[in-house]
Amino acid sequence: MFILKGIEQLEKAIAKAKKVRPRVEFDRFGRYRVSGSKGYYTVICRKSDNGYKTVDCTCKGAEKGLVCYHAAAALSLHVALARRERAASVEVSADEMNNAPYLKPTIERPVERVGGMRIN
Repeated sequence: MFILKGIEQLEKAIAKAKKVRPRVEFDRFGRYRVSGSKGYYTVICRKSDNGYKTVDCTCKGAEKGLVCYHAAAALSLHVALARRERAASVEVSADEMNNAPYLKPTIERPVERVGGMRIN
């Protein structure tokens, strides 16, 4: 497992992932299966209780604390899904606003004049 601090720590893993092009399968949000040299590995991306973004992979390199290309590949899908989910929640909020009931304005006292015109 490693704590995600920035893109810099992923540069080598991203380069290897681009070269190897592992298959990333969606299991559920935050959990992915990534192909590797010895079969499939499970990668879990989550936010820890103290607010750190953590990535955990079941491969041997990740067990030693290294940033593996499986994690880099899974992170690219995870980030894309998170952005889509965030955008969808904003759209829902806008939808809710558009579907709010319309309340007719009420006038508490009679209007006698509008502009220069007298109303009877």
